[in-house]
Amino acid sequence: MNIPFSSFAVSFVILLIAGGNLTCRAADDRQPPYSGLPPAPAGFRWELNPDLSDEFTGTTLDTAKWLDHFPGWMGRPPAKFIPENILVTNGCLQIHDSRLSQPAGDYTIGGGAVVSKNHGFYGYYEVRMKASKVRMSSTFWLSNDRPKTGDTSSAQELDIVETIGGPPAKPDWASKVNQSMNSTLHCFYWLQKPEDLRAYNKAPLFPPSGDAFHVYGAWWVDADTVKFYLDSKYQGTQHPSTKYSGHPFDRPMHINMVTECYDWARPVPTAEELNDPAINTTYYNWVRAYKLVGNDPGTK
Repeated sequence: MNIPFSSFAVSFVILLIAGGNLTCRAADDRQPPYSGLPPAPAGFRWELNPDLSDEFTGTTLDTAKWLDHFPGWMGRPPAKFIPENILVTNGCLQIHDSRLSQPAGDYTIGGGAVVSKNHGFYGYYEVRMKASKVRMSSTFWLSNDRPKTGDTSSAQELDIVETIGGPPAKPDWASKVNQSMNSTLHCFYWLQKPEDLRAYNKAPLFPPSGDAFHVYGAWWVDADTVKFYLDSKYQGTQHPSTKYSGHPFDRPMHINMVTECYDWARPVPTAEELNDPAINTTYYNWVRAYKLVGNDPGTK
């Protein structure tokens, strides 16, 4: 995908709306790998990692690759992850946001989480996604759990994109959150007190995240370096904090596709908004992961 997405969106992407059910289909329907990948280092080439990739062309979630929930996490109140909100149809993984028919405690809203069963290491990770237009997140990120090997190790999180297609009214700074690719590196430590060390990357986004599909990507180069890409164009490099470790991003991570309520984004969606199929769905056309292999077939 080596042409600007602005012209690609106008000329090639067909968005068919029928009762709020959008069909994810690009007219050229390219299969991976495509020329939009970053140039591989000398002596290497990109190879698709099928265990962490999915074109979502079927009618059900591939349970050999994906969980329909987030192990150990129900969601951030007031939104709870609901497996029933996850659907594969029309060439897309869809996560619908909804009003819970039976609120439970602090949970009154239904979101969704799709989590990979497999873990990936250094490589390139990307998704073609269109955010919902309610005031809930649409995300694509990698993470792992707190290690059991020592207090000086961190839990890692690589947020490739976090967006809200229908931006919240408060706080004021969030009113344009749908107009940028918002990416963050997290290193979580538990020493004397919990600590979250972050590095941010932001890139301008047009059309806004709830109005069009975009390709969001990150090249996890090594334990110290992540490069970000939007619609196949380089958008910046970030390095995780080395406050406690010289090589903090050194453990495999799994893929997450999640819709939830952020505790800072207010007001939360109304029942009317959550019941509107024209705006209540995040669409994932495909997710692809690549790893570098040597050009010599005998090397990896």
